[in-house]
Amino acid sequence: SEIHMTNHQPISLQIRADGPLMAAGNSDLRSLLLDLECAASEISTPPAPIAVVLALDVSTSMSGAKIDSVREAAVQVVAQLKDQDLLGLVIFHHSAELLMPLVAMNEAGRLSATRVILGLSVEGNTALSEGWRISAEELARALPSLPGRNLQVVILSDGQGNEGVTAPGALAELAAGASTRGVSTSSIGVG
Repeated sequence: SEIHMTNHQPISLQIRADGPLMAAGNSDLRSLLLDLECAASEISTPPAPIAVVLALDVSTSMSGAKIDSVREAAVQVVAQLKDQDLLGLVIFHHSAELLMPLVAMNEAGRLSATRVILGLSVEGNTALSEGWRISAEELARALPSLPGRNLQVVILSDGQGNEGVTAPGALAELAAGASTRGVSTSSIGVG
């Protein structure tokens, strides 16, 4: 389908499902991949490099298609990053772990990140808040050496946190605190 914005530039939207569509009233899990494409804007300066830490939920609630979707999405992020961009990888289950500190996404960095992502396996409960905390700390640690970069934590999870801080309001407060230090947080729901 095509959508027109106020500046009359078309935006193309493609939606792909992992299976056939369902009749109304039926319930089943479906994964969707949204692909947005728009015309290049007339920006005279290139975008600032980014530093992003992916916080990946590898708890047992992510078994099967969910962890496959997380792997696929994370590999796609790696492929889209530029050589000057930085990526870090954090996993969380009953605890959280920095699997890969921030590294440049040159050819070697992309290869290393992809290997780590494809090797993910599931275990334990969901310490979402701990995964977010370690991700934000990795960006904060590197902050002095990253002037002018966009700093982003991206959480990929089914959102079923059951370890540590689990109240949505408390999680929002943590993210708001990081935002005042220049670290943005985004969350992508899986499943």
